[in-house]
Amino acid sequence: MKIRTTLLCLMYVLFFIGILGSLNLAYSEFTTSHICPELLSVPACYVIFSCFVVLLGLHLSKIKNLYFYIVISIPIGIALYGSVFQVLWLIECPKTEWAIPMCFISLAIFSSILLCKYLSDKK
Repeated sequence: MKIRTTLLCLMYVLFFIGILGSLNLAYSEFTTSHICPELLSVPACYVIFSCFVVLLGLHLSKIKNLYFYIVISIPIGIALYGSVFQVLWLIECPKTEWAIPMCFISLAIFSSILLCKYLSDKK
């Protein structure tokens, strides 16, 4: 029981960090433009922010876990795509102050949320 509680707390911390970070990036994109790569003419940071909010809502609502796992595949796919193409220098992801591409950070956060959700469901 203690491990499940720890995993859920970690998930909420990851959601908090992800929502704040992606909201900040989405706001910068809104005010400045052309910071984030686009997906079908929509900035990727808008999609990522929306995914964080929808996933948190799905988690809190206790709707079937299947929906959570389906929805989380979208931002993981986007972040994986961005990370691979960033490594290949085919796209330019926004970077942190320390020059870390944010697509790497998104991939790490979403993957960690997925792992925490999976492990907490198993316990």
